[in-house]
Amino acid sequence: MKIDPIYLLLSLFISFFIALSFLIPYNELDIEEFSDDEKIILNKSLSLPWSKQMELKEVFNENNKIRNELYNKYKDTNNSDYYQSYLDSGYSITVFSKLAEKRNLTDKEFNILIITLKANNAYYSNHTSPQDSYLIGTFSPKSPYPIHNRYITPEFNSSLPFVYYKDQGWQYYPVTATFWASQYFKSGDYQSGMELLEELSQYMSVEDYNGTKYGIFNVYFEYSNSSIPWASSYSQGMAAGLYSIAYNHTKDKKYLIQSYLLINSFKVPQNKGGFITSTKFGKWFLEYNFKPNHLILNGHIITMQGIYDYYQVTGDQFALNLFNEGVNSTKNILPEIDSGDWSYYALTGVEKKPAWKANNYYHGLHVELLSWLYSKTSDLLFLKYAQRWDTYLKNSGSNKK
Repeated sequence: MKIDPIYLLLSLFISFFIALSFLIPYNELDIEEFSDDEKIILNKSLSLPWSKQMELKEVFNENNKIRNELYNKYKDTNNSDYYQSYLDSGYSITVFSKLAEKRNLTDKEFNILIITLKANNAYYSNHTSPQDSYLIGTFSPKSPYPIHNRYITPEFNSSLPFVYYKDQGWQYYPVTATFWASQYFKSGDYQSGMELLEELSQYMSVEDYNGTKYGIFNVYFEYSNSSIPWASSYSQGMAAGLYSIAYNHTKDKKYLIQSYLLINSFKVPQNKGGFITSTKFGKWFLEYNFKPNHLILNGHIITMQGIYDYYQVTGDQFALNLFNEGVNSTKNILPEIDSGDWSYYALTGVEKKPAWKANNYYHGLHVELLSWLYSKTSDLLFLKYAQRWDTYLKNSGSNKK
């Protein structure tokens, strides 16, 4: 068979450059053009595949370009919006640099840093920072409910929601992501829910506690004086339930394995990064695992919903025991969560005093969650408080804040 000489020459040319790429010293990255924080991160990225190292450098380059433009606009106009945006857009680099100074970063942490920077790069290339924190935005045409903060760019697309926090930019937040997935499933849109869960899977770390493997969705921004990273029982419980539902829907065992690893995270003590604290009311699921004295009612019950969904699919006795412990502590706390004309959002502090009255949304959510508990347990106490709190809501009109 006659070989085309041009084809042969092209093949040799390609092979030469592939071979040359392997001769480049793996531990030598041209990082002189990067900031000190970026250099610290890049020097810890050498265990990553070369393509992932290049992706990291690309998002750093784009972030530097955008931040320089924002800072120059601030100097030219003295408009503080540009300076706020300059600070926000680089926050995550500072966070991961501080972590990298202390230890190696995991592959999952590099993934989280990259997607967070991509979201911030996409946003800040066209916008300045929002005026208020806690804004939810998306870089996808899909969302489980109508949302105004939609930022569609050809450079970045993600099914995950992002949350804006002042001085911290746009952040990947597992709590919001699992909430969105649950809303997709509730509406019957399994395709969108599965797409979100599939993308979210990339950011679950698998860790070990006394020989037990468990999964965890860590958070990499500071909240209420937290350390970094931290995690929430809300996203852990909800994700365990959602991935078990995904398994039930697809029969793909990878989802069952993931949900099992997430349930195992409830075996980790709170002082080792776990989510359960012992209180005078019983075991409590912590929405913020770094605040063991802050007992949030809605986060506790929503965690239980995910655990219950997991139990329904798997029949796991450990999950049922977790759920039953949550039922008991909820029953015990209800009298102290009731102000006499409204529900409190949480009990807080060493003495577990009422934190503040829930706003309309959370009070209504309390009614919904207690009604759900009644439907699963047939315990009349939950029905009693659901009806009482619903009466508070109806009597208040729209004036209660």
